Amino acid sequence: MAQPSSGGIKIESRKDLEAWLQDKPHAVAQAITTRAALRVLPLICGDSVEPIRGGYPKSGLLFGAFRCLFLPSVTMLGDVTESIKKAAHSAAAASIQAPAFSNTPDAAAAAARSAANSLASYVSCASNATYNSYYAVTDPADRISILAAVEVDCRQFDAGKSVADVMRSPIWSKPTPDWVRAAWRATTGNKSLRIARFAPWFKWYEGIAGLYDGSTCDIFGPDLSLKIALQPDDWWKRGVEAVNADVIRWLAEKEG
Repeated sequence: MAQPSSGGIKIESRKDLEAWLQDKPHAVAQAITTRAALRVLPLICGDSVEPIRGGYPKSGLLFGAFRCLFLPSVTMLGDVTESIKKAAHSAAAASIQAPAFSNTPDAAAAAARSAANSLASYVSCASNATYNSYYAVTDPADRISILAAVEVDCRQFDAGKSVADVMRSPIWSKPTPDWVRAAWRATTGNKSLRIARFAPWFKWYEGIAGLYDGSTCDIFGPDLSLKIALQPDDWWKRGVEAVNADVIRWLAEKEG
């Protein structure tokens, strides 16, 4: 079991994390879950233009992951309404049903799905997301950075920080690891993803993750975030390009 030390909680195993979570509020586990999944989002696509098993484009996989991570991120920065809960459950269900998700063993994508599911079963989802994130990284030295970042999150909560404060902090307490930067450069440089107009999601991720300079921001802001979050399932089902076109237009109107 995790034991306090001079530096606070130690997270060195799944059992450590689950023990720490046992007496924590639901929202705390959701934050741990979502931030763990956000850390490995860059690994989902990379620079590959090859379709995943079954011939499904990787853009669909990344699109589902963004949806799964966006909804709980919005939820934890404001009031958790039944409408947002329903939207998050729909995102999780859609990812399970989507061929792009069901035809890949991708651990990073599984971590994203756990984030959307965390509104329901929080301890198991937090544990699953953390260790899916851990196993999404192949280098043992890089895996250590995943657990170290989760441990920092736990320490922030032990120090009395609110869920909103932790969610607004960078997902990496130290400079973003090189393996993350390399994977993200490959993703944002992926021609097929540029054609599918993922630019606003890329900017959203870089902002909330504090990927470059350690400072965070939300390019959508609370009103537009809520508008996107509460769109019905049929809106999301129209496909990557159609949804992204709406998001681009709404963002331009906001900035106009």
